[in-house]
Amino acid sequence: GELRLASELMPSLAQAHNGLGNILAVQGKIDEAIAEFQQAVTIRPDNRIFQKNLERAMAMKVHPEQRNAWDASRQPR
Repeated sequence: GELRLASELMPSLAQAHNGLGNILAVQGKIDEAIAEFQQAVTIRPDNRIFQKNLERAMAMKVHPEQRNAWDASRQPR
């Protein structure tokens, strides 16, 4: 959708990469999510949210049973 287009048109747009990574992670596309989070962290290495999202996605690759936790952690409380 729009975030993928934004990340393709403006690869330096770290927020678009992070947002697309979140969507891909919820969809269970962990490898693609990791690639997007890596782009975001490369552009903005000082952003702890981007770093944390990359760490979580990498952990889910190792522990696939945690994939549902990504969506659950985004739910309003």
